[in-house]
Amino acid sequence: MRLTLGKFRAGWLLVRKAALAAIVWSLTSAAIAGLAPYSITTELGYDLGMETHSQDVSLSRLTLQPQAKWRLGKGWRGELSLRMEWADDDTGLGTTSNYSSISQPWVKARRARLELDKAKLSWRGGRNRITIGKQVAAWGVLDGIRITDRFDPVRRRDFIFTDTRPERIARWGLQTQTQLNDWRLDTAIALDPTVSQQANIGDRFALQAVRYTHGLSLEGTNGYLETDTRNRNVQDATVGFRLGRNLGTGRFSLMAFNGPTTDPVLALERTGTTPRVKLQYPKRSLIGISWDRTLGSMVLRAETAYIPDQPINVIVNSQLTQTRRGRWLGGLGVDWNAPLGIFINAQLGADHITSGQADLARPQTDVIATLRVQRHFRQAGWKLQCEWIGSLSDGDSVARPMVIRELNDSLTFTLGADLAFGARNGQFGQFHERSRGWARIKVSW
Repeated sequence: MRLTLGKFRAGWLLVRKAALAAIVWSLTSAAIAGLAPYSITTELGYDLGMETHSQDVSLSRLTLQPQAKWRLGKGWRGELSLRMEWADDDTGLGTTSNYSSISQPWVKARRARLELDKAKLSWRGGRNRITIGKQVAAWGVLDGIRITDRFDPVRRRDFIFTDTRPERIARWGLQTQTQLNDWRLDTAIALDPTVSQQANIGDRFALQAVRYTHGLSLEGTNGYLETDTRNRNVQDATVGFRLGRNLGTGRFSLMAFNGPTTDPVLALERTGTTPRVKLQYPKRSLIGISWDRTLGSMVLRAETAYIPDQPINVIVNSQLTQTRRGRWLGGLGVDWNAPLGIFINAQLGADHITSGQADLARPQTDVIATLRVQRHFRQAGWKLQCEWIGSLSDGDSVARPMVIRELNDSLTFTLGADLAFGARNGQFGQFHERSRGWARIKVSW
């Protein structure tokens, strides 16, 4: 897609309309009698990216996120936030078939999206806290490597090239938190079968590697990737608990939960004589342990998890089918506030599927390493950062250098690049022709 003056003008008009909508939304919230928010914030962001191979514009996305918070009486709090998006690019806004009927976006056109991001009501009294509504449960201590942090679905329309990773999707449910002396018990139930969002057919980061497609042509209806029906709120609920205890300068947690898998499996369905591929998210269980500890200028982190019934695709007699296998996951990480104001985060994660009779399309053991180095010049308002993520099993990787300029607390400019390297069938190498340079502006008020 070539960038034109007309597209710039259309984008600018959209920015103005989005800003007006945010102001109207804020004033309307503040005017509700007896429910005046104590905090109203709005973040407006625009991302523009260009593909390194063709110099075509591959990313042009506007995001508006207004949020309001209320104090509703002794111990009661409320929070409401919206997500408004517009994209005129080849990256797209991702699937909508992954959403349940109660979480479907209000507007879900291919180029525009409006959805309720979060809506929750919480009560805190003594050592107890209860939260009901649309929310997330971030259960994990590693940064972006998902070992135990698999309670919530995530957005994968941008692959791993996101500002926040993982980018969780909130679901409707109930969470409780109880302090028991040195122990803390968290429970969560999501009565919302929404699953992870993928890129649509033909979008910039639609899955291509054989390890994900199994050599099948992922053809959807009118270019939309199809997902199995997500309307069984009770049968496909996610239920779990986490029990944690402080240990000196660290914390240890044990958790278990059951719900739809975060990694889809492919199913071949026939409509007449034509087979069609659909994503399915069967339920599975996870048992996990996390630990972290502060040692001077370092924070050490570790997680391990076991999924006894992981749904996976296998090849049997040259035919694609589904089965269940045991799955072990483990990860180690360290944060280090090094001399000269340099921050370093390094992690190593492993993902192992137990052996069986049928062939796997993916390696039996995946090993991922990550390294992030950043230097923040706070007084000058500059931040330099570079991130590397590599597969030690596939031999491919991505690099994400960026320069961030913080003009003030409300305005930030970022220049960066998402560079993929490796073979076409690797986790990261599948997007080696999708490498891009990009710019981002964020305004908040």
